[in-house]
Amino acid sequence: MNYKKQLYIVIVILIFGGLMLAFTNPQKMPLPVLIIPFILIFTLLYLPLRILLRYLYPKIANRKLTAFSSLSAAFPVVCLLLQSVGQFSSRDFVTLVALFVVLWFYLNRAITA
Repeated sequence: MNYKKQLYIVIVILIFGGLMLAFTNPQKMPLPVLIIPFILIFTLLYLPLRILLRYLYPKIANRKLTAFSSLSAAFPVVCLLLQSVGQFSSRDFVTLVALFVVLWFYLNRAITA
């Protein structure tokens, strides 16, 4: 996917997400609809991170690029999910950082091997 198409996707997601958050009441929405903003946030983080990593490391393998972009985008989304249900403390943050660092090293070794 080229950069222009990715930029258009980001713009459409921003517009859709903004309209959804502005005109809906989360108290009256079913659970599957409440998951949509987190999917949109993940996508909004994933696409620019992928472009940035491709720019910074032009010779990186596509599998590694996808894995690291996904991992980098998933961390703040998991933090937001935990915060939204009121289950996020400093211990949770430290645990998540440790988990994602271990995943980062594991993926780095697994993809290059």
